[in-house]
Amino acid sequence: MKGEKSKFKKDFNPEDSLNDFIFHKHYNKNLSKKKFKNSLSPEEIERFDKIYSQTFPPEVQEAQMLFSKNSNQFNDFINFNNGIYHPAIGVKYGLSEKKYYDMKNNLDKSYDTLKEETILYKGLPVSAKDANLDILRNEKGYVSTSFDRAIAEEYAREEGALLIMIAPPDTGGYYLRHYSKHPSHMEWTLSEDTCRTDFLKDVKNNVIYADIKKIKK
Repeated sequence: MKGEKSKFKKDFNPEDSLNDFIFHKHYNKNLSKKKFKNSLSPEEIERFDKIYSQTFPPEVQEAQMLFSKNSNQFNDFINFNNGIYHPAIGVKYGLSEKKYYDMKNNLDKSYDTLKEETILYKGLPVSAKDANLDILRNEKGYVSTSFDRAIAEEYAREEGALLIMIAPPDTGGYYLRHYSKHPSHMEWTLSEDTCRTDFLKDVKNNVIYADIKKIKK
């Protein structure tokens, strides 16, 4: 990646982030202190753990924990500079070039795939009526989702839409639970080789449906 040509946008403002729209810039701080209630039963949670839990070395555990605290420190490099390190973004998050690449490479060591067709949920900060599908369709990087509908609904709150995604077997991602700041979130983070397509808005019920597909390289 270090040898790739940079596509960094010269007008990048270190105070902004594309993912601020998607990851609830306006109320993330309040939600980070909130205790979430799972709608999944203990048996269902145990089942996900049996399928996807793994033991990782300390550096991979640290990368998962850092992602769970602030995914933008990964995704800003991807969205604004094609995944390549840039000092302006590094300064924003206090990351040296080595630290960024080590962090990203260690997170990627925990890559896994879904073993069966799975419904994933994500809470959006805007209503289904107002949601810009082009933003959701073109979002790059690691996309946080949950196996638990109630968690996504908490993030959406009253004004936001619930994004319901059908993910086929072999969908790439990361099971962030045991090495996460928020283990109750039952997070499955979609990997960079996935995209969302075939959106359908249900404005009446404030829900958006989408399919997840693997990006062909």
